[in-house]
Amino acid sequence: MKTIAEKKKKFTHFKYEERLVLEFYLKGSNRFPRITNTGELAEIFNKSRRCIQREINRGMIEHETSVTRTKFEYNADFAKGKAEYEMTAKGAPLKLGNDNLLVEKIRELIINHKYSP
Repeated sequence: MKTIAEKKKKFTHFKYEERLVLEFYLKGSNRFPRITNTGELAEIFNKSRRCIQREINRGMIEHETSVTRTKFEYNADFAKGKAEYEMTAKGAPLKLGNDNLLVEKIRELIINHKYSP
């Protein structure tokens, strides 16, 4: 079976195009065979099984098929939005934090006493 990324590094983030292909494999649409086995998908995408599992869990949304029935499906657009939102929480916390007295003192020194920030 051919892989999508034969020459890529193994540990990379999912790109939007890869998410779309994953969606096609999971649904069996756009002339892709329906594959739900995470081991086979890991070989195709040249990623670990756990990475595939996390990506599938990230993109699962609930669709209403009728008034009383719902089903869970993978959605590449939802997964992309959720991944981008999760990446916004990166980085160190602010050093000033909630210390408003310190913020006001620094502001006063910069504005009134011409200190350099």
